[in-house]
Amino acid sequence: MRIKLLGNADRFPTLQSKLSYAFSRLEGVAANQFLQYVGEEGIALPSMLRFYEILDTAFGDPDRMRTARRNLRNIRQRNRTFADYFAEFQRYAAESGMDEVSRIEALMEGINAELDESMIHHETPTTKASQSEALSAQRSSTSSEHWKSASSGRDYAWEVYNKRKLYCND
Repeated sequence: MRIKLLGNADRFPTLQSKLSYAFSRLEGVAANQFLQYVGEEGIALPSMLRFYEILDTAFGDPDRMRTARRNLRNIRQRNRTFADYFAEFQRYAAESGMDEVSRIEALMEGINAELDESMIHHETPTTKASQSEALSAQRSSTSSEHWKSASSGRDYAWEVYNKRKLYCND
């Protein structure tokens, strides 16, 4: 809903137009949460932030950090691509409150056996700096086509992780 309101800001120029649109998209119990704020002059809320807070209080996870950490421990790559696994991993990592080393450990725990086996000859990086060193070392460590094929998932894993770290500044 936030993206819709931002993307179509010209259609929702006032707080009341935003609140009215947001309320119109709700049904059932969610809509009932706001009936007390609806009056003849519109919806009596001071901001969209308050609208989202009411929804979050009623329907949000009361312990997001613990839930995120549990999800990080339980997700597995299995037969998905690393990119798909990593996207799900990042969704939980953002709310987990875990430090970088713990996030790397959780990431490595969830990778599939094939990718894990391709990493056997390399030490698992524990920091951003050592990740870059390991990535450079593994690229130059062998010229075998088989190794390149097997390690490409790992290369991609660390490249994606490092790029995210650079751009998101976690």
